[in-house]
Parts: sequence; structure tokens; C-alpha cells
Amino acid sequence: GSPTNNKNSRYSTSEKKFFENNFSFLISGHKDELFGKFGGNFSFGGNLMERKSTGLDNAMGKLTAPDLFSLANGDKKDLSITETYIHKKINSLYGTLGINYNGWAFLDATFRNDWSSALNKENRSFFYPSVSLSWVISDMVGKVGKGMPEWFTYAKARASFAQVGNDMDAYQLYNTYSIGSDPNGNTTAGQGKTKYDADVRSELITSWEAGAELKFFNNRLGVDFAWYKTNAKRQLMNIPLNNLSGYDNMKVNAGNIQNTGIEIMLNARPIETAQFSWDTQLNFSQNKSKIIELLPGKP
Repeated sequence: GSPTNNKNSRYSTSEKKFFENNFSFLISGHKDELFGKFGGNFSFGGNLMERKSTGLDNAMGKLTAPDLFSLANGDKKDLSITETYIHKKINSLYGTLGINYNGWAFLDATFRNDWSSALNKENRSFFYPSVSLSWVISDMVGKVGKGMPEWFTYAKARASFAQVGNDMDAYQLYNTYSIGSDPNGNTTAGQGKTKYDADVRSELITSWEAGAELKFFNNRLGVDFAWYKTNAKRQLMNIPLNNLSGYDNMKVNAGNIQNTGIEIMLNARPIETAQFSWDTQLNFSQNKSKIIELLPGKP
């Protein structure tokens, strides 16, 4: 606060509290050669998350007596009180499953389902999985064939698919009014600047990737290539509205932003002696971003 008794004097107090509780469980297992040459692993777990924050801000302007910092030291018309309360819960179940064959073929899958209190009951649950496959060709040839050529050290191919979901902050479903008072002490009610839609859903990001890794001459030369594609759909965003509507913007699910590209990494060790080695790396990447859709039905 300010110790001077003038129109700029002000005194304020604030109190903020925050807590987050998480209760989790996880079960996992692993076994090689479970059925012949097949091995596997799994995990299954869950989490209960509860987050709560509260805040109380009081401010008094135009202090009557200087150097007396008290909310009562002033005109009640200059006293402002702001109270905040946020409460959110997310319940989750998740798991993984991995299968490998003879140490050269690997299939891994994950899943997660969240139930968020920030979304309405019809859309509260959202599920997002992932699957990845990798094939170590050099190990396969070494175990079932005559082995790789001496100059060809390592070869691996991979592919994956994944989805990721996301919700939003609490209290962005329904349009409500805030209660206050005017300078004369009369009770007032006002709406927020954002118009909410109770039917919004969780965001969803879908990605595909495929690639290969090759190494030659006892790992002295290597190349890693990857192709990817991602689509961000149902993004939760605020779009502008005409001020005549009484709102500045509106919360919607919108957009389908697509990114595609390639990445190439070249590794080399042109010089290697007992006392000295020189490693080099060259990277190349290209990304193309495209807006497929902004609003539903409006490409």
C-alpha cells in the first residue's frame, strides 16, 4: 500500500491456496520366451487427480489516515473484493502391452482413457491409443539366415500410430453472470466476455510415422530417415464475435491443422585411430503445414 493520503493511495491484501492430490496404482509384468520365441510385457494402472485453488483479493483505495494500512481505513465505495474458486477432477485408466519375437520384431501398444470434470457428461470420457512396430532386420538375418554382409552392420525399420487427447480448464461450459455493485451500492449482474458451448469435446491430435535406421562399416557410417504426418483436430479455441452479440469471442471445437514432413540424419566417423576419432553429423528436415479446416464445414 501507499503511505500517503492522496487520490493514488491504495491498500490491498490477497490470499491464494492451491492443492493437487493424485492417487495412483500400477500393475506390471514381463516374461521372455512366454510362448516359444514370443515374449511380452504389460502394465495396467489408473490415477485419480483432484485439483483445487481458491483466492481472495481485497483492495481499498483513497486511505483516510496515512500510514494506517487497513481495509476499514477508507470509504466503502472504494473497497473491492474479488473471490476465485477453481475445482477440477480427472480420472484415468491406462495400460501398455508389448510383444516381441525372438528379439528382432517388436509390437508395442498403449491406451489411456480420461474422464474430465471440465467437460459435460456426454463428452467427459475420451480415449487415445498408440501402436508402434519395429523390425530389426540385421538381428533377424543373423538368427534365421547367414548374417548380414560384413560392411552392413545394422538395419531397422519402424512405424507408429498415436493419438493424444486434451481437455480444457474448468468452468468453460456454461454461460453465467457475475454479481457486483455500482458506485451507489446497487447490486449489478454482468455476463462474461466469452460465450461458452456445453457441447464442446476434447482436442485430438493424431500422428503417423514411418522410418528406417541403417549403419555401415562397423557403425562408422549411418543414416536415419523418418516420415511423419500429424493432424490436430477439434482444437479448443476462442473465435471472435461481433460486439453486438454481447460477447467478444466464443469457445468452439475448430480446426484441422496438418503437418507432414521428412527428417534425415547422416552420421559418419571418417577418422578413427587408437588416439583420435572424428564424428560428424548432418541433418535435413522439411515440414509442410496445411490448414485443412478452420470451422466445421468451412475449409
